[in-house]
Amino acid sequence: MTCVLGTAAAGNIKMDYCRFGSGSGQMVIIPGLSVQSVLLFKEAIEKQYKVFTSDYDVYVFDRRQDIPEGYTVADMAEDTASAMKSLGIRDACIFGASQGGMITMLIAAEHPELVSAIALGSTSAHLSDEAEDSLKKWADLAAAGDRLNLYMEFAVRVYNPEMFEQFKGALAVMSEKVSDEELERFRRLTVGTAGLDIRDKLSSIKCPALVIGDMTDMVLGGDASVEIYEILKDKGNSELYMYDGFGHAAYDAAPDYTDRLYSFFNRAIISR
Repeated sequence: MTCVLGTAAAGNIKMDYCRFGSGSGQMVIIPGLSVQSVLLFKEAIEKQYKVFTSDYDVYVFDRRQDIPEGYTVADMAEDTASAMKSLGIRDACIFGASQGGMITMLIAAEHPELVSAIALGSTSAHLSDEAEDSLKKWADLAAAGDRLNLYMEFAVRVYNPEMFEQFKGALAVMSEKVSDEELERFRRLTVGTAGLDIRDKLSSIKCPALVIGDMTDMVLGGDASVEIYEILKDKGNSELYMYDGFGHAAYDAAPDYTDRLYSFFNRAIISR
């Protein structure tokens, strides 16, 4: 594996990322909420997205270091855009999952020069009452230091029942290794999503968009993906694909997911 860790510095923020691939195109992956940094699993990410490695230079961004209190999704988007600029990334294909999809929509709306096409996985432009309740429960468990129940409540919502049963033992073991600092970071990122409503920003998105969700999503709901597509569909070159049965984490569970992303990005680039 060739995944290399780095840190982007832009103004007063630093943001860790990993990079792999040798293609001439640029691709950015913005993951969703996680209790521990996804960069701890960089080899698995590279393996999962190996279809991109010949044609794209792939960057996977974490959130910024030193998350301040009151840090919002809009702040996350601005900081990620700044990190991209500092690394010379522009005109990139961006895939954002869950909270990462929210960040991706804002980058596409506010910084169109950075984006050639976007894919929005299991995400939402505004939060339902059920989604707000889930986020509050996660934040409260993190604040209480209840690692095990946080992992279980998080996983039972994110994964479909089969995946949850398969991984719950390993997740219980992982929860024991989570630091107080990681819990507080997760709490702040979770609270920063509360009250989100960026539907008014979607009219500014001009690039092709693939909206890809699952009707059994128990975090944000499948209807949230459909709503985004209904707003974007008249922009041209936008597509919707809905799974049924893989849950919120369809981006990890559906065997053809990365192939769908790859095909869409290639079509979007060719059609420009």
